[in-house]
Amino acid sequence: GLLTRPDLQRIPLGFIAGGTGNSTLVDLKCVNAYKCVAAICSGVVRAMDVIEATFQNPDGSPGAPPAYKSFDSPESRYFINALGFGLGVAAAVAAEKLRFLGHMRYDVGAFMNIAMGFHNRALLHLDGTQIDA
Repeated sequence: GLLTRPDLQRIPLGFIAGGTGNSTLVDLKCVNAYKCVAAICSGVVRAMDVIEATFQNPDGSPGAPPAYKSFDSPESRYFINALGFGLGVAAAVAAEKLRFLGHMRYDVGAFMNIAMGFHNRALLHLDGTQIDA
């Protein structure tokens, strides 16, 4: 992928809005396809932070959840904007039944899942500090 290039060359990417819950494009102030295309054609470039997540099995060996096994390197994934542990997906599924609430449906879907006890465990290593979350 682009982040594993040996020459470390940075290549601009263009994003075109899609869907109603696209928080990355909301953060970029590009909430419809016309604005996105205009920004791309105008050469607008913005820096973005990238998160690298490295997965391990409970025994400490490299590995990842089954959904990632089809990738070339199942141990590492890169993320922009957000890294979730399942609540975002659960909220989006609940939000589909709440379309009448507009954009608020995602917040309500997340709240419903939290109120019903949704949780996933993760052991995080962040800048040399271990966090059991």
